[in-house]
Amino acid sequence: MHAPGPLGRRAGDLLDDGGAPVAAVSYEDIARAAGTGMGTVYRRFPQRQDLLDALFSEHTDTVVGLVEQAAQHDDTWAGLTWFLEQQLEIEAQSRGLGELLRSRSQATALLQRAHERMTPVVAGLVDRAVRAGLLPAGATLADFAAVHRMVGSVMDASRTFAPQL
Repeated sequence: MHAPGPLGRRAGDLLDDGGAPVAAVSYEDIARAAGTGMGTVYRRFPQRQDLLDALFSEHTDTVVGLVEQAAQHDDTWAGLTWFLEQQLEIEAQSRGLGELLRSRSQATALLQRAHERMTPVVAGLVDRAVRAGLLPAGATLADFAAVHRMVGSVMDASRTFAPQL
């Protein structure tokens, strides 16, 4: 799923599909997959956050684009559900991205920027759905985030034995 980037496709693939959790992937694993030495990886990415930003920048841009596209949908419910389905499909293909997007911390500058861009748009989608009577009165962005985390947790837990979930 990763496009060739500063570390190449194979390094990004460590965190895609059924790959290891982000925290379990070491600099050594990434250097080996990228076909380079650990010193090169450390020089280019002295902070782990910089490394994660490099590996996931294209993915986060895609997710931001999806939410912006969903906000333009004439049918509020269709836009909101389409966005969630598309985002979860991307996360199903990239375990690492899912972990990062569902984390409660915004550990990297990339994630912080993505959240800053996405949050008001998703909040607007949820608000539109509440006003249209498609979600219960009082439903908020936090509720949407909880659904995202719950479904993502099921995906992560079932990844090795029932990936179709």
